[in-house]
Formats: sequence, C-alpha cells, structure tokens
Amino acid sequence: MHVSRRSFFRGVGAGTAALFGGTFARQAFGQGVAPKRLIVLYMPNSNIRANWAPTGGRVVGGSGGDATQFSFGTANSMLEPAKPYLTLVDGLDQKNIGGDPHGSGIIRVMTGGTIVAGEQAHDPGAGSLGTGNLPVRPSIDQVLVDQSAMLKGPPIYSLQLAGDARADNGRTDIHMHVMSYDLKLTPMPPEVEPTKTFTRLFSNIMSGGSSPGGQQAAMKTIAEQTSILDFLKGDLNRLYLRLPADQRPKLDSHLSALREFERTLVLPSGGNNVTIPAPPPVVAPNVSANHPQILSQYFDIMKLAFQLDLTRMVTFMFGSANSQVVLPGIAGLTKGIHPTAHDYAMAPLTAATNWYCGVVAKLVTDLQAITDLDGSSLLDNTLIVMFSETGQFHEFTNIPIALFGGSKLGLKGGRCLRYTGQGRTMADVWTGISAAFGVPMPTFGDAAYNKGVLPELFG
Repeated sequence: MHVSRRSFFRGVGAGTAALFGGTFARQAFGQGVAPKRLIVLYMPNSNIRANWAPTGGRVVGGSGGDATQFSFGTANSMLEPAKPYLTLVDGLDQKNIGGDPHGSGIIRVMTGGTIVAGEQAHDPGAGSLGTGNLPVRPSIDQVLVDQSAMLKGPPIYSLQLAGDARADNGRTDIHMHVMSYDLKLTPMPPEVEPTKTFTRLFSNIMSGGSSPGGQQAAMKTIAEQTSILDFLKGDLNRLYLRLPADQRPKLDSHLSALREFERTLVLPSGGNNVTIPAPPPVVAPNVSANHPQILSQYFDIMKLAFQLDLTRMVTFMFGSANSQVVLPGIAGLTKGIHPTAHDYAMAPLTAATNWYCGVVAKLVTDLQAITDLDGSSLLDNTLIVMFSETGQFHEFTNIPIALFGGSKLGLKGGRCLRYTGQGRTMADVWTGISAAFGVPMPTFGDAAYNKGVLPELFG
C-alpha cells in the first residue's frame, strides 16, 4: 500500500482539512509570507492571428521600442481592464507538430515535447493514433509541483479543471480533453462539474469533522500551541494500524515533516477571515448555454482554494481541443468553435477569442482585489498563463500567449514583448517561469526547441 502525501491527507479525515483549510492556514501560513501560485489557461482554437496581434510594444534584441506603449487588437481588446498586470508575448511559434494538430499542439505547449507517434505522424482526422498521440514527457505543471518548493505544502498538489469536455463526434482520444500529464505520463482528465469539485474541496471544512464544535476544538488546540497531530491522534492511530508494517516508516516520515511544518507557523493577532459560501447550484456540464456560469463557478472555486491554500497549481481548459462550445450572443457562431474554425469564419472566431479575454480579465481584476497574507494582492503572488495551441485555424505561427500578475515572482505588467523571427517557443517561456518558481532549467522539453530564458520577460 503506497502512501503519498496526497493520500495521507485524504486518509486522516476531516481534521486535517481543518488544519489546512481553516483560519489557522489562512492567518498563520508561513508567518505572513504569501504562497506563490500558478494558473495555466487553455483557450481553444478560436484565434485569428491578425486580429490578436497588438500594435506597438518592444522588439526584444532588435529595433527596440517601448514595451509599455501598445494597443490591443479586436481579438483581445477585452483584456484592457487587465492591461496593468499583463505581458503579451508576441512572435512565438510551434514547430513540427505531428498527429492531431490540436491535441498534439497542446502537448507541445505543455510538455515541450512531441508525441509517441513522432513529429512525422499524419493527422488521423476523424480517426485515432491511439496511444501514439500521447506525450513522451510530463507537462510543465506537474514538473513544477514536483520540484518547486514554492508550490509544495497544500494537501491538493494541483487541480485540473475544464469548462466543457465535448469534442468532434467520434473523437474520444484522451489527448483531446487533457492538458496535464503526470511524471509517469498518465493523462490527468479535468473535472467539469463545479458543484462536485466544490464539495470535494470544501465539504470537510464545512461539515462533519469540521463542524463548528470540531473547528473550535482545532483552533483551541492551535491557540494552546499544542500539536495538531495531537488533535488528530485518533485518526492517525487508525490509519497507522491499517498500514502494512513496511509502510509505517513512510507515515512516520510524513508526520515528522508535518511537525516540522508546524514549527514554522506563528498565529498572528489579526487577519481577514474567509467565508466559505454554500456550494454553487448544480449546472449541467457540456451544455453551451451553461458555459458562462460554469466558468464563473470554477473561477470562484479557484479563488477560494487559493485563499485557503488548498492548492497552488491549477490548469484550466475553457473547452476541449475540438471545442464544441457555442458562446452566447456572438453573431455567426451557430456551431462549436472547432467546426467554425474549419469554416474559416474569421468574425465569429475573433469575437469568441475576445469573449474569453473578457472572462480572463475579470479573473485577473478579481484576484487583484483580494488581499493576500502579506498585504499585497492575491494576483501579485499568482502567475497566470493563457495560451492557444494554434495561431489560427490549423496554423502554428505566432500562437497567442499572455501572462498576468506575478509581480512578486518578477513579472512586470503593462507590456508587450516581441520575439518574432528569433526561433523562440513556449518552452523558453516555461524556463523563465520555472526559474521564477525556484527551479532553474537550462531547457524544457526537447532541446531542439529551446534557446533558453526569454530576455526581459522576468526581471
């Protein structure tokens, strides 16, 4: 019986959730040093390159220019409220994408590598490459949660979420529905039902072992400076007895680490309380009319999970790699985004991209409005990366990339940085982000598609 930290926290029951999800974690974590967090957003292939491309900005290593002087295109004008916290990265391409252009394109962005079938594999169309369309490397989010000390600590290593899971008829390949792959290259399908996700994350905090009486007892234990392990003694004893003898040293190691973690915590006298709301209403997944509400519910869940430090890593797919979402109120978008891309319908695709930009801008400004443990904003300690796998249609030049927040990680906002013609790729963005999270990497993914950290991106 393997006992990971994740299964340990699940196994000891509600009391542990009270420790990591209650006032104690909110007010005492890291002696007022706010955690650092990463959100990676995938926008399905609705982009039109000419309408995304900003004007102005700075050509890095070239003819210069002022990075702060730029204007949005018609596909991203809804990002205007988030402009002070935004860095647009222009001119990055994807090269030699084999297999399905969308699923394989996501794999290239997230893993820096190719697929099992290789770069020369043909697009199977409505068919399948089976396991051939799976990656040969883990995704960046799972690499970072494994290696970055900044991202370790919460009971939930990472969240995989999506606003819709539908793909073209017959396209059931897992790579169409996934953007995260663990260190063993296992696909990590996203959750698509916010109410179920909310219940899984927060139910122990709201009920059962975290009932008002239970939480008061936990807080009293903490206030008296006794170990939370003492408070959990009954749970731990039961878990210990269930383990094979050769696995008990692993539990002992986890408990020692938890005691050491406790010693770093100081309960301050003040701090803002976080109110856990009632679960969101049940909304049927994979229904276009419900798409805006599902995104809103999931973004609220993400914000709450960050405030409670339940996780520091989230990957979020607005839709599958063959998105069938029909966004509301967009003229000409009478069928899903992917089939609309096959129709080369530029106007509705541009409007769809801008709609998603408006959703992202609201998330950014909401995070900016929330005070974090160190007195700065939640956004200052959270880096958001948004991308699409194609520049437009089924083309891979100049894919849309936008970074938000992360000022405490060294990212400056209000900029457009251009790297056109320099052979740069998304892997070079990840090397800079990895360094910001304390994991220096000379390259990420296939070395052929790396040139190192993008100059001027972080500083």
